[in-house]
Amino acid sequence: MIILPKQTFLKLNVEKKKRIENALLNEFAHYPLNKAQVARIIKDASISRGAFYKYFDDLTDAYQYLLHQELGHVHVNLENQDYAEPQLIIRQMRRFIDEAHTLPSYSLFQMHFKYNENLLRPFIPTTEMKTTTWMYFILSHETLRSLFLDPANQEFYFNRFKTAIAQIGKEQ
Repeated sequence: MIILPKQTFLKLNVEKKKRIENALLNEFAHYPLNKAQVARIIKDASISRGAFYKYFDDLTDAYQYLLHQELGHVHVNLENQDYAEPQLIIRQMRRFIDEAHTLPSYSLFQMHFKYNENLLRPFIPTTEMKTTTWMYFILSHETLRSLFLDPANQEFYFNRFKTAIAQIGKEQ
């Protein structure tokens, strides 16, 4: 599912769009969605309240747009994976774990898993997924969730992920 803001936002020049996206990231990385405020975003982005609502329907719309954008930078397309090569998925997860704390969106993801995921939890239809794709999807999501909620135990979560992926690979 592609989440887009209103056309007026998409038509903005790159600099203004980036300024607004940075303000959204700043807000949602520090406040759960139910405590976020348009007032702080518009002040940070130097735009009017009216402009904000020309770009987004509401805070939830802005949050979902930003989250979708940031996930796009790190998300692995499981549909296009070579399941004969489960080591690729393991390497991608390892790379993500090693680099995650350097991402500007790290705090956004922490807030998402800690507070916002349960507020929004969209239904992602999995009936069209192959069984292997579904297993990788669930394992990857739960591993990432655990990593962001309990970073002190990241090696435990990664090793469990690695073991599970290797087991699935053997059964294929």
